[in-house]
Amino acid sequence: MLRAAGIPARVVTGYQGGNVNDRGGYLIVRQSDAHAWAEALIDGQWRRFDPTAAVAPSRIEIGLGGALPAGEPVPFLARLDAAWLKSVQLAWDAFNHDWRRNVVGFNRDRQRSLWREWRLDQFAPWQTVALVTAIVFAWGGLVVGWLMWRRRRQERALVLWDDLNRRLARAGLPRQPHEGPLAFSTRAAQRWPQFAIAFAAIGESFAALRYGPVPVEREHDALVATLERAIEVLPAPAALRGTP
Repeated sequence: MLRAAGIPARVVTGYQGGNVNDRGGYLIVRQSDAHAWAEALIDGQWRRFDPTAAVAPSRIEIGLGGALPAGEPVPFLARLDAAWLKSVQLAWDAFNHDWRRNVVGFNRDRQRSLWREWRLDQFAPWQTVALVTAIVFAWGGLVVGWLMWRRRRQERALVLWDDLNRRLARAGLPRQPHEGPLAFSTRAAQRWPQFAIAFAAIGESFAALRYGPVPVEREHDALVATLERAIEVLPAPAALRGTP
């Protein structure tokens, strides 16, 4: 109509409306908010002329979902009210928005902005590298130390068993590759019957720790203590070698 009247005009497409997500502090604009309006060139400036407010004021006041009848097909979320389902949807949208912004879109500009927020740009590059390296090494040392402590605690029984095997080998009774803890402790008890009780406790406790069901912490500690006390009863390899 404007062009017919000799006034330069054009159709502009964009979006009208949207929902503010209070959880993320941003505006959600969907394809259902797509809109078109006219612009006319008046006094050298393009001016917007949108008759929607006069023709369909509900489209402006309550949005597309409320302006159209219930039978009209519209996006499902466009008809949601402020119920719990919409609250969940907004929370999920805020999570996705933060993920895209802070993880997927973590580009060079975002990295520099983060460094400025943490005030790390005040340090020289070598100071920043040294600080990061120290933190990495400190964290790595803590992790390695914890793993070593846990391994020593869990494999205490294996350390004691290996030490016993070396002691008995020096005493003249090496363990055969096919011998398990019960068979080897039985053979050691036959060689030194005066320590039969100790060897029986060693074989049974180590077999339970190594091959039995995983015990609870209290049972595990009790079995390890029994193994330690039974090994302490045995004399040195030289004394065992000289025992008839």
